[in-house]
Amino acid sequence: MANIAKWMPFVTSDGFAAGRAWCEAHPEDIAGGYAPSKEAIIIWTQWRAFEAAEHGIRINVISPGPTDTPMMPSFEAMAGKSFMDNYPIPLGRRSTPDEQAYPLIFLNSKAASFVTGENLITDGGTMGAVMTGTIDMQAYVAQALGAQ
Repeated sequence: MANIAKWMPFVTSDGFAAGRAWCEAHPEDIAGGYAPSKEAIIIWTQWRAFEAAEHGIRINVISPGPTDTPMMPSFEAMAGKSFMDNYPIPLGRRSTPDEQAYPLIFLNSKAASFVTGENLITDGGTMGAVMTGTIDMQAYVAQALGAQ
């Protein structure tokens, strides 16, 4: 929510060239790649859903937690294997690709016919625990960085 105003000029830009120009003018906002791009796609989904709904199109996005995919070694290289291996997930493990596909199947089914503009968090409970104070992510990151 805090970053909606930051991303709106980018997600509402008129075409690829305008979006690229915004990125080139805001290198600090896109630094890191994955997290900023995820924020941008969530904001774009929420914004675009209104116009798309007028055409009978629903748009949603998921926000997965650590998932055992071919991308995981890149996360481990970036954040550290220990950081990723010990990432706090209340369900106690990484998800599988199938477990990330099931919510997508739901969102694209008649069962979700009145769902649009949503970000479905599919992280094994991590975000809920962070939001309620059960997991202190800042302390986890500080501890993980101190152990490196």
